[in-house]
Amino acid sequence: MKKSTSITLTATLLAAAFVACGGGLAGDNPQIELDPAGTDVQMTTVYSVKVINIGDATLKIPSAPVLAGGLCQDGVTSAFSLEVQAGAEFPYEIEPADNVPEGGNAALELTVRFNDPTDLCSKNATVTILSNDVDTEELVINITKAVVEPNIAVNPNPVDMGFVPLGPTAFEDTMYIQNTGLAPLEISRVDVIKMADGFAFVWPCERKSDAAGTEAWATDKDARIPIAYDPPQSGIRIDDTICASPVVVEPASSVGIPVFYTAISETPARAIFLLYSNDPDYDISRGESYEATLQANYGGPCLLVTPTPIDFGTVVVGSGTEERNVQIYNCGDEELSIHGLYFSEGTSSEFTMDISPATQVSESNPLKVAAGMTTSILVKYTPTDVNKDQTGKLIPDQGFLVFDNNSPRQSLQVPINGLGAEAQCAVCQFSMSTIAGALNDGDTIKPQEEIQFMNHSVDPTFGGSIASCDWTVKQPADSVSVFVPTATVCSDTTFQPNIIGEYEFCLEVFNKDGCSDKCCQTVKVEPPEGCHIELTWNTPADTDQGDECYLARDCGADMDLHVAHPMASGDFKDTDGTPYGYFDPNFDCYWFITQPVWDMDNASDWDHQPNLDRDDTDGAGPENFTYKKPDPDVSTTPPNCYRVGVHYFDDHLFGKSYPTIRIFVNDSVPVYEKTITEGMNMLDMWDVGRLCCSNAEAPFVERTNQDGSAHIATGYPDETLY
Repeated sequence: MKKSTSITLTATLLAAAFVACGGGLAGDNPQIELDPAGTDVQMTTVYSVKVINIGDATLKIPSAPVLAGGLCQDGVTSAFSLEVQAGAEFPYEIEPADNVPEGGNAALELTVRFNDPTDLCSKNATVTILSNDVDTEELVINITKAVVEPNIAVNPNPVDMGFVPLGPTAFEDTMYIQNTGLAPLEISRVDVIKMADGFAFVWPCERKSDAAGTEAWATDKDARIPIAYDPPQSGIRIDDTICASPVVVEPASSVGIPVFYTAISETPARAIFLLYSNDPDYDISRGESYEATLQANYGGPCLLVTPTPIDFGTVVVGSGTEERNVQIYNCGDEELSIHGLYFSEGTSSEFTMDISPATQVSESNPLKVAAGMTTSILVKYTPTDVNKDQTGKLIPDQGFLVFDNNSPRQSLQVPINGLGAEAQCAVCQFSMSTIAGALNDGDTIKPQEEIQFMNHSVDPTFGGSIASCDWTVKQPADSVSVFVPTATVCSDTTFQPNIIGEYEFCLEVFNKDGCSDKCCQTVKVEPPEGCHIELTWNTPADTDQGDECYLARDCGADMDLHVAHPMASGDFKDTDGTPYGYFDPNFDCYWFITQPVWDMDNASDWDHQPNLDRDDTDGAGPENFTYKKPDPDVSTTPPNCYRVGVHYFDDHLFGKSYPTIRIFVNDSVPVYEKTITEGMNMLDMWDVGRLCCSNAEAPFVERTNQDGSAHIATGYPDETLY
């Protein structure tokens, strides 16, 4: 018993002596480490690593490192080989990294190579390194031969564009196609399946000189591709009949695909992208593809910030602080949670904000906004100096206000800018008038009354002058009216409001130093006396619905408003066998006959006759109709009143369009308003209903099918043309 104890004690003392001998002073220890660090390695053909010592005493490697694994079919040969630093003799000593004496070893270099041209051997091996590190006496490096192939992904998938409000303006986002593999990813074909109208995208491949297709995007890689088609087409396909070469995504990189959505309804919308590539996980020869989804208006929380951008304009240094009330609106149907609210890196320190009631927004203390509700924060700008470049031009203070939130747009960056200026700067001022006389801020006018703007801005700076101007307008969502001749003239300009609603006109003027001033005035457009009808339409495939056609260029979809008298006749019959009456040469008011005479008792008084105020042929509208004093014998008893219709005259190759009708009777609040959310095709006629202007209780009677849907007659020809 005593003899056994003695042997154990002796072994323990010898082990302690070995550690003390190898480790120097008590408490000093070697520590093995790899450079680059990591014991689970994926390599291609060569992997090089250094064994280093990050401890306080000499690290001893008693024997050469050993390679194992990677066996081939013969069970002996390895696909890997290990090369140890030339001239290294074992045991091998490595000095502490921060204290290598002259002539001492700082590292032991190892190189592993993969040598299997057949690619049939095992792709896993280990390298084992022994040492006197008491914590890691045996260090094992696990090595795997990385597969050199592409790997396609879209992240996030689906790409959620969040809430997009109704209107002709397209919202833009980006779909990022990623390559997480080690070889270039080549996308040779993309198919797109339409689940709802309104989407478009840009495909960046170089086009062939003889590309198939007549659409603009078939030859122009920067053109938008509307995801709009009808059966029997199966979808959109872009392949080697269009592209001269595939779209290439380099390893560990991504390519951004611009995507757009024009909302024609508030219902959820979706499109499917099928991406065909050289990713071996998706065998293109078998028709396999990677699927990515693009969607909008799918519910959940939604973030809308106004104004965007947050523009303080010009503020005189030393004059104090300029403030902007920033509205945060939850446009979704679930609670919005903002867990981060801050200025991005690089934003000027002259911007600050106040948050009420919370003073600090964080993960643990988020700012919450209920569905459909609005809260606000106060953003401030206090310029402390005037910044100029080498030429003396003023440099604005800029940056971004960031909202980290739980909506599909997880981080929203809102631009913020202001310009600190010296006391003297451009002074903005303008006046307005119509043919009837001067127009003051807040005045009302009728549709089609052209507004003349006179610019009276000045620059009080000695020797200064107004260098540039920028006219802008906030107008009703369906209005696409523009300034004529342009929005950048400093001389007088004109604008014709055509849709009922409020218009805010602003002018920003800049002097030669870039110092600006902005001023705004508001005009309200009210309907005229009697019955007034507005027709507008939204054509998602038309990427610029505000442009105007010149000469014979067809630049937009053409819809027409029709108002027919009960006596109207024609060749095209209704479901009961009676004529619809549209295109009647005497009793239909439309583009071809804009001022028919219906009230013979008052034939010389145009207030007693209908009038098509405006015909639009180049997209979006409006077309307007007014009947100030309709004949009460015809316009009182429903349903035998005036018949209202919308005809899709010519789509000019822009496809399906979505009309909206608004009817006003002696008031700026419409008595009827409806959008055809299922859309109309060329030569469709929407029989909207009966207009009884003189009936105060039932001024309009809508026509619907038995299932409640709008009554649309298809293939209705323009009888004017034959």
